[in-house]
Amino acid sequence: IFRAPLYAIFSYFLSGVALGGAQGAINDFVAEIRDRTTVGGVTGKKTPLSQFATVQIALAEAEAMVDAGRTLIHRDCDNVMALLMSGRALTIDQRIDNRRSVGFGVRMAREAVDSLFSVVGAAGLLNQHPIQRHWRDVHAVAHHLSLNWNQIATLVGSYRLGQEPVGMF
Repeated sequence: IFRAPLYAIFSYFLSGVALGGAQGAINDFVAEIRDRTTVGGVTGKKTPLSQFATVQIALAEAEAMVDAGRTLIHRDCDNVMALLMSGRALTIDQRIDNRRSVGFGVRMAREAVDSLFSVVGAAGLLNQHPIQRHWRDVHAVAHHLSLNWNQIATLVGSYRLGQEPVGMF
């Protein structure tokens, strides 16, 4: 990894925190929602939250986003390591592709926790609630300048449109 430019690989270190936090949110969400019931305000009676389609959809989307983000980031990380181990250097195209992949993977991790947070109810706002902690941690990573999707997308888009790349790549 010492053969690579710092910004070409730096984001990979933080991306694991986002993916792990999103996976932790999924695990904690399932553990909580599986046995939780409403107080009856929505259905007129106590109803298991696991029966609500919106809860099921949020969980499925979160799982798919984390899986896709992990796949995207691991693929590019493996490619970078293989290239560096062979003694070759990363091209500008590869570096920008990697920034796109890691940035989008973290964006998907953020969207995964947002999906769960949107259906966990008001209890999710409490400081001691695990979903809130995962939401905060993943958002903290996603807001880091090296992983900010808008910054990365601008870098990628401008480069693809023929402009000289500027910034961390």
